Amino acid sequence: MSVLLAILNGILIIILAILLFIILLILLVLFIPVRYNVQLQYIDEKLNYNIRVSWLLRLISIRMKHSDTEDEMIVRVAWKRFSDNEPEDEPIGGSGLTNDKENEPSEPEPVISSESPEAEDYKDTKSDNKDKKEKSGIIENIKSFWESFKEIKEMDISISGILKEIVLVIKRLILALKPKIFILECEIGLDSPDNTGIAVGAAAALNGFIDTSPYVISVRGNFEEEVLNLITHIKGKITLWFGLWPFIRLYFSKSMKPIRKIIMSKLFKKKANKRKPKKRRKK
Repeated sequence: MSVLLAILNGILIIILAILLFIILLILLVLFIPVRYNVQLQYIDEKLNYNIRVSWLLRLISIRMKHSDTEDEMIVRVAWKRFSDNEPEDEPIGGSGLTNDKENEPSEPEPVISSESPEAEDYKDTKSDNKDKKEKSGIIENIKSFWESFKEIKEMDISISGILKEIVLVIKRLILALKPKIFILECEIGLDSPDNTGIAVGAAAALNGFIDTSPYVISVRGNFEEEVLNLITHIKGKITLWFGLWPFIRLYFSKSMKPIRKIIMSKLFKKKANKRKPKKRRKK
């Protein structure tokens, strides 16, 4: 009896350890941010960039670099490093003698067509049946969408409340995704001096609207020639939880309650229909 209890105790400890590991992994994915650092230059129609993305204290990192003299991509997972510029291993015995018969071009084998008119008719009917099934599936999806739309229309839904919630989702996403540093230096010259002046004025207005030191937009106009040169530096982090949380709040908000009921009813109806046993035909 004691041996059986010890075995059960060991199994329970293993199951708890696996569950704790899964929970820890989910928490790591949700709450540990992905950090990025982007440096980009576009001068005289030449593009140079240096992009770094890392996660979990740089345990996993990706670096992409492109310039006139260098073009590489490096992926590092813990202590293992992968690079696309690593030399490939030469095949063993590549410089040895080869058999002349193997290098001789082989005569092409004659292609024999085994299709018959009956087979072609069968293929045509099969393709027709497939097209009919696809059309019927599309029609059923349209009908179900129209029925759900009519149900939503009949319910007392606050459109203004839903719009307010969507605006809040956009604001929360901007706060979650905004970079820590954003610097843009640009020289622009358009097809006419008037358009160049409009672009420079719009950039100045945007820079005044931002009005924070980490975000700098500097645009100078070139009224003599058509040109576009820019230097930018963007640095920040993205957390998966803060990107998902606005949509979770939107789904469980009061204004979304009627739509949520319809979604749940549709899901449970589909599951119930799948679980219904098929009626047997009477012989």
